[in-house]
Amino acid sequence: MNDEKTSNDPRAALVVTKGVPVAVKDLQTLISEIGIPEKIPFGDGEVAYRLKSIKHKAFKKHFGLDDHIWIKPSEKRYKDAWNKAGCKSPGGAFHLDHLHSKARAIKENYKYVVLYPCPGGPNSSAGHKEKLLAASANIDTATKQPIYFAEEIHFCKMWGCYQHLNRGLSDSEVERLLKEYGVA
Repeated sequence: MNDEKTSNDPRAALVVTKGVPVAVKDLQTLISEIGIPEKIPFGDGEVAYRLKSIKHKAFKKHFGLDDHIWIKPSEKRYKDAWNKAGCKSPGGAFHLDHLHSKARAIKENYKYVVLYPCPGGPNSSAGHKEKLLAASANIDTATKQPIYFAEEIHFCKMWGCYQHLNRGLSDSEVERLLKEYGVA
């Protein structure tokens, strides 16, 4: 497949683009590599960030300015941050989700992760695999990387695909997605 979008809907970018950031080590990395953040204070001194501009090409291909925020993985009141940022309410079958596992991000020492509305069912099923990945995370490797880039599990959450514990997308899921987004 090529790196072109398959539809005007950012969710329809069914191309697994290499190098899409889902977690960063610190605010400086967010600023220098991803885009210019706007500070969103909420709660009792907590802070989230909404990008005013996006300079990271692969990130820009999958995310708009008003459909995500960056937040600490340990933050429990992420819905308050989302609302304070003025982002669109996901509604319906969509749930706000930390694209990168909160437990894994904390274990790997990432300070900010992308919060994004994902289809509820596939998002919940991904949690089982994320728990396994968090338990097996290699701290030595992870702590050396300033940015954690999206893997298949992240894209599946964004697109609404179910993740199997021991393998990637089934052939029928790939076929369904290709038809749904007019690629096949």
